[in-house]
Amino acid sequence: MNYNYIEYKRGQKVGNCTFIIDPISRNKIRHAIFECPKCNRYFNARISAVKCGNTSTCGCTKVRGAVKHGMSKHILYPTWCSIIARCYNSNSRIYKYYGGRNISMCDEWKNNPISFFNYVKLLDNYRRDGYSIDRINNDGNYEPGNLRWATQREQMLNSRHNCKGVFRTGHRYYSRIRVNNIIYRLGSFKTEREGILARDKFIIEHSLTKYKLQILEIK
Repeated sequence: MNYNYIEYKRGQKVGNCTFIIDPISRNKIRHAIFECPKCNRYFNARISAVKCGNTSTCGCTKVRGAVKHGMSKHILYPTWCSIIARCYNSNSRIYKYYGGRNISMCDEWKNNPISFFNYVKLLDNYRRDGYSIDRINNDGNYEPGNLRWATQREQMLNSRHNCKGVFRTGHRYYSRIRVNNIIYRLGSFKTEREGILARDKFIIEHSLTKYKLQILEIK
């Protein structure tokens, strides 16, 4: 039997729901991740069921025919949804720091949340108070070997935003400073130190005595 393959785009309306990521094949029955129009949570469902209206929510309401995937009750499901959103939903407020930097989740975990659950449950400090999922290599993907459970302080030390006013995007560092609610962009640099020096130099040249220098000696 020949199937008419329709390619859907992220953010496209399918039935009453919003398409999020590429279809997940299950015995030639196409599944995908959708955003629920009622509660904005992500859920897995047959594309045909969503398209014809038999499935119109994630199951958060008692609508006849809603999908009961069972995953939404798993303690790690919100974590998985959050990662999916930041990596693949361009409407997410933090997408630019993840999907916008080509950070993604490996196909196995993206297509099978249970596989993700089983992996992170075996990592040290799982469900320990004050710990949450963190990428070891901050420029790497959500994939085996690059995840850990870490404290907020550990994650801040691993962040791209350790130095005030200097941000890393890709292989470049961008320096900026806000003065009287006006943001001055000071340029793009190869190293973090160059970005810090540019910001400190701006502070000195404009006598901004209320601003703290991060590298005191400008060469």
